Amino acid sequence: MREETGPFATVLGTVTARLERAGGMPLSDAVLHLHAIRRFLESCAACGAERELMGAMGRAGVGDMVEALLPLAR
Repeated sequence: MREETGPFATVLGTVTARLERAGGMPLSDAVLHLHAIRRFLESCAACGAERELMGAMGRAGVGDMVEALLPLAR
């Protein structure tokens, strides 16, 4: 490891550990889940199923989250 990388790696490790404690799962798992959600939203938007997606997610109780993320997936 290069000399100047040490402090950065230490800070990054600390941040990662805090996020994992707060989120209750490994950060790498959370990132993989978010990528899967992004692909799902992009696919729904690409085939014109946004209304159906919003309806289904609203009934599931996560409509507000999908509403916020859907514009980012377009």
